[in-house]
This record gives sequence, structure tokens and C-alpha cells, in this order.
Amino acid sequence: MEEFSEKLKSFFKEKGLTQEQLAAMLECSQPYVNALLTGSKPFGKKQAKRFEELFGLSEIWLLTGKGEMVIKGVQQNNQFGDNVNGSTVTYHDRDTTEKFISLLQKKDEQIDRLISLLEKKYNNEQ
Repeated sequence: MEEFSEKLKSFFKEKGLTQEQLAAMLECSQPYVNALLTGSKPFGKKQAKRFEELFGLSEIWLLTGKGEMVIKGVQQNNQFGDNVNGSTVTYHDRDTTEKFISLLQKKDEQIDRLISLLEKKYNNEQ
């Protein structure tokens, strides 16, 4: 498993992608990406398919460690994304920041609703 992890980390290092950038592209957390890259969490079918679509890594290799790591014929363009089957995935720091702001605003709204419900329940019990 160590060789698998080293190959995977090396692949993304060569692309100039950090774990934070990968997490933003995959819409997941950096600790989750770290767990996948270090082998402490195995790839599931859904995540392996996503890595294949975004980065040209073989789904089979990610799931089993067997076969070719990279799918042949995949054109990889830049350090922030790979062109896979004609679609380009690009990492934009501003877009990611805006997504995080939006998520935080939604969380604030949810917290406000929860507080309101708790206040109503408390007042009804009095």
C-alpha cells in the first residue's frame, strides 16, 4: 500500500496540486483527501470514478492497485485541472472562496432556525 500511496502523491505533486486544491475540486475535505492519498482510507467506487474523470487515473488501479495507474490517451493540460474526454476541470481560488462563503451563510441560517425552534419550545414549556 505504501508504493500505491507514494505513486499517488507523486502524481499530484507533479501536477502542482495541493491537497487543499484537490479537496476543492472534489468538493470534500482536505483530511479526507489526505486519507485517500496516504492509503489510510480506501477508495470507494464513486470516488475512484471521480478521480478517473478529473485526473485520468484508472478507476481499477485506484480500487485494486492493479493495472496501469493512468489511462492512456488522457490529455492533461495544466496544474489546476486535467482535460479528460474533452471536458476541462479548472480550480479557481475565487470560486472556492465564494462556495465556502455560501456554505457558511447556509449554516448560519440553519443555526438561526434551530435557535428559534429551541426558543419556541422553551417558551411553550414555561
